[in-house]
Amino acid sequence: MPTIVDTSKSDLYTHAYMRDTNVLLFGYGDGTISQFDLRVNKMYVGISQTQPRSRSRALSLSRSHTVTTWRSVGSYHDSFMRQIGDLEFSSDGSTLLVTGTPEFTIWQIDDNTTQVVQHRNMADDFPGIARPMLEGGGYKTAGHFMPGLSRIIMSDSLGTVAVYDVQSPIEML
Repeated sequence: MPTIVDTSKSDLYTHAYMRDTNVLLFGYGDGTISQFDLRVNKMYVGISQTQPRSRSRALSLSRSHTVTTWRSVGSYHDSFMRQIGDLEFSSDGSTLLVTGTPEFTIWQIDDNTTQVVQHRNMADDFPGIARPMLEGGGYKTAGHFMPGLSRIIMSDSLGTVAVYDVQSPIEML
């Protein structure tokens, strides 16, 4: 029987588990990153009902579904991102790479702080190359930490790939 979680917010594009915690991060289309505690707050089992998700649609449940509501433990807005496309933690869990539209950001996460420490717009690294937006104005970045290195490899929806050293400040290699 599947478990369904309604985050009560549309345009959910990605999620990432915070290592060694009970927290899951969700990235949304408006630049918001929300933290949810995975320990169950409310659970509806074996019911048949409709719960509003937004004004325009509802989540219909059958008797074979479980609906869980996790407790929100924080929400952040990445002021450099219009849309959060992907979230990825470094291997030690202390650094979060946020990609999407129009740039990427590096967040430092520890017991006391959660904050953007660096950001970069890939288009700024290639000033001699025309950077037209995609049809409809879309542009997306994606990236991953390179195993065992303090580097990230980034790509964008226009076909550019770049490797950056994430030591302060971010430098393209």
